[in-house]
Amino acid sequence: MIDVADLLARARQHEHDPEAARALADLVEERLLRRRGGDRQADHRRRRDEAIRALARLTGNDRSVERQARDLAQRLARYRSQAFTLAEQLIRDATRAIIVEEADRAAVLDTLRARDRSAR
Repeated sequence: MIDVADLLARARQHEHDPEAARALADLVEERLLRRRGGDRQADHRRRRDEAIRALARLTGNDRSVERQARDLAQRLARYRSQAFTLAEQLIRDATRAIIVEEADRAAVLDTLRARDRSAR
């Protein structure tokens, strides 16, 4: 067991005990600075909130963060629907191309079959 009072007294002496200072620093780090359980998402939320504030500063307007967030969400929803429409169109075009290609193959096969029948 570590005697905190003794460590403090030794660290405060004029002769400075480096061993006591290191032990005291380790104790403070272990007991006060390290998390035990608690909120595991706190760092994630802190970084997210910092990013949101940085984004708000980049927009450079005087609206509240809440209003800016609302506007950004509306823009994202609009772009998302445009992206969905574009994806839908690309899928239709690709499907149409596949159907045309298959129809061309079927036509070629029909021609070859007809030629084989007529050759017999």
